[in-house]
Amino acid sequence: DESANIAKNLTVNFNRKGNQGPTANALYLFFNAAMQGTVRLAEAMKHKNVRRAVYKLVAFSALLDILNRLIGGEDEYEESAYDKIPDYVKRSNMIFMIPSSSDETFGRGYIKIPMPYGYNVFQVIGSTLGETTSYMFGGKPELSAAKQLERVRDSFIHAFNPVGSDASFMQFVLPTMLDPAIQIVENKNFSGSKIRPDQNPYTPDLPRSELYWDSVPEPLKIATRSLNTIGGGDQVRSGLIDVSPEDVQHIYQFATGGAGRFFYDLISTPVDAVFNPEELDVRDIPFLRRVYGKVDDRVDRDRFYKVINEIKTVQSDLKITIENEDIVREGFINEKYGYLLDLHDGAKATMQDLRGLKQDIKLIEATDLNNKEKSEAIMGVEKEMRTIMKSYYQEFKAAEKAAK
Repeated sequence: DESANIAKNLTVNFNRKGNQGPTANALYLFFNAAMQGTVRLAEAMKHKNVRRAVYKLVAFSALLDILNRLIGGEDEYEESAYDKIPDYVKRSNMIFMIPSSSDETFGRGYIKIPMPYGYNVFQVIGSTLGETTSYMFGGKPELSAAKQLERVRDSFIHAFNPVGSDASFMQFVLPTMLDPAIQIVENKNFSGSKIRPDQNPYTPDLPRSELYWDSVPEPLKIATRSLNTIGGGDQVRSGLIDVSPEDVQHIYQFATGGAGRFFYDLISTPVDAVFNPEELDVRDIPFLRRVYGKVDDRVDRDRFYKVINEIKTVQSDLKITIENEDIVREGFINEKYGYLLDLHDGAKATMQDLRGLKQDIKLIEATDLNNKEKSEAIMGVEKEMRTIMKSYYQEFKAAEKAAK
């Protein structure tokens, strides 16, 4: 009886719950499991053998972080490929960069091993120490101690928070069932990443049915465009029923969970392998995507558009301030955000260049080239777009550094 009791309470005993356990679980998914996991970790840390194992995990994670930076290499702007892996991935997984003969950061792969909640915090502490060491000896002073502490703090909150997503205050406090609606309104998923692209601040707004990433399934794009057309819209105007295919996919994935994603991949992967082999990504293969990742251009693209939005916001703020004849605030904006105002003309020119390249992609898609030739031509244009985005982001970083 004692052995059975110990075994049942080793991790999470789903028969054990407080008086308000069912209510809490109904509002916040896995509340009971999260609370028990935290208690189990606290009990385990009382034993010196567990503490020794944790110390070794911290040391190993620090060395692994340094090694991953050496293996992953850097891009033409001396930015580590390993640094471009999203924080939420590194927070929840142990990462092993795959050596590559290519000099390009784009497309570099890595192995990821899921870490148990709670113990992953010690891995984050170790990798933070490793990153700090790498940057100290690499002579890169831009590493912020405050940012490193925030990273460790966020890992604690994420690991021991029993009420769900910590990507925003609303997602934190509202019941789990409301998360999809809040995330779509905020355009921010559980990890803080964007669900769909933002509107281009330098061009007229597109219909939401035209806001999607390249990875969205083609049937969803067709379906949402059709709904927009039925509602009286087209590819430049919104109809009565105008939704992004990314929003539809987000709701589907929330409603069906891992089982839904597995079912979708089980059907779509063989179809892509037969009809669109050049678009087949190993990350779409069931099981493999759980342990394999790839550094892509999403980070560069997100950072670029974030800067563009910041410039547009400051420009709009200054315009309103001038109209209101608020001299004090006008001086404050010019003093604190003057470097962003100076980047405005460059931002407009950069966005114009990107629009021209997007038109080039559409022209390529309309040609009589075969799928392989189209894919190669489009990849060349996309590479040029990535280079433009990264170059402008570096210009922003230099201006920001000079302004401090």
